[in-house]
This record gives sequence, C-alpha cells and structure tokens, in this order.
Amino acid sequence: MYIRTRLALLFMLILSVVLTAFSVTIYQLTKSNLLTEIDTDVRQRAAMLNLATHPYPQATTIHVPKLDVFASPDIYLQVLDQHGSVRASSGNLGNRTLPLMRDAIAADQVREVRVGSTLLFVYGQAVIVHHTLLGYVLVACSPRRIYFALGSLLHLLIPGVIVALVLAGIAIWLLVHQAMRPLGYLATSAADIAGAHDQRHAPGPGGRLPADTRGLPAGAEGQRSPAPLPDRCLPRAPHAPDNHAFLS
Repeated sequence: MYIRTRLALLFMLILSVVLTAFSVTIYQLTKSNLLTEIDTDVRQRAAMLNLATHPYPQATTIHVPKLDVFASPDIYLQVLDQHGSVRASSGNLGNRTLPLMRDAIAADQVREVRVGSTLLFVYGQAVIVHHTLLGYVLVACSPRRIYFALGSLLHLLIPGVIVALVLAGIAIWLLVHQAMRPLGYLATSAADIAGAHDQRHAPGPGGRLPADTRGLPAGAEGQRSPAPLPDRCLPRAPHAPDNHAFLS
C-alpha cells in the first residue's frame, strides 16, 4: 500500500472519530434541552393547577377548576382527592387515568411512564391547606413531538456525517497526493542515478571491467595514471667527450 494511501486513511479515521463525537454530542445536548423543557413545563402547570384547587385560604375541601383551560393537545391534567379517587380530568384524557405515584410526589420527581400505548412524563403535587391533605393534582405531557424532532435530527446527522466523510476523504487523498509528489520525483531520480552507476561499473563481456578501470585495485576505478610526457618534453643528458679526441 502506498504511503499516501495510508496517510489518507489515517486522516479519514481521525476525521470520522471527530465527526462521530461531534454528532453524538449535538444529539445528546438537543435531547437533554428538549426534555428539560418538558420537565419545566409540567412543573409550572402543576403549580398553577395546585393554586386553582384551593382559591380561598379557608377552604377545607378541594376545588375542581375547569381543567381544559390549562390543557393543550399534548398536556393531560387530573385532580384526585386525598384517597386517590378521580375528581376531574381534562377532555383529551378520555377514560384513561393517570398513575398516582406518591413516592415520586414526595421526591418531587418527574417520571416517564406508559399509559396504555402512550408514553407520558407525569408529575404530581399534593394539595395541602393548613397542614391538611386535600388531594392531588397530576400533569402529564407526551414527548412524541420531542422524539419526532430528535428522530429527524438523527436522520440528518447520519447521512451528513457519511457525505462529509466521503468529500473529506477525496479532498484529503488529493492533498496528500499533491504533497507527496516531490518525494516521488526524488525517488525516481535516485533510482535513475543508482541504475546509471551500476551500469557503468558492471563487468563487460567475459567478465572484464571497462578499459578505463581494468587493472586498477578495488576502489581505484576513478583514479587514472598520468599520461606519459612526449620525448620533446624530457631533458636531454649532455654528450660525453670523445675519448679519441682527448687522447690526441
């Protein structure tokens, strides 16, 4: 595998981890914020309904207000007496009864429960006047719109991450290929130089070295003997005297 391919795959792996972490973070933050809005909404509605059940400080019995005033398509209301019997329900609740969870009311918690085939976030408060328990108010909210929005967000994030990875992979491969091109030229040049050197010093036919290196010791191929000087450049020795002339 070429080094540029390995680098491109490594960058794509890092980018995929970053995009996945970013998408999961966005999804979880959005879900947390939307569910927090539901929690705040049911608490506020329960507090208003609690005040409406005893409008007078001297009341000794629970007052049942018009619940449809506080309701909306995804909000369900119910008023119970101190024994847990239903006194009134909002019109959108029909014949269904919201669960009375005294432990959740005591802990001031919003619980996610299923009533029939509908998933609801239920919150309840006790109606207490002069330290006397008069009944309970229950508020429930359906999170179907929240989950629909989260599903739409998820359907956008997953294809978006895939498309971003494909486009980023192509861009990264092109950038790595462009950055590695000079190294390819250097490798080709080095291979050409090495091939020329090997061809120059390869033995000829019959195992003989080239003429300019034959007979030289190993490592002395590049050293040549100096060319002999011509005779006219050599100094001449003086002529010896003639013995016959000397004797005469």
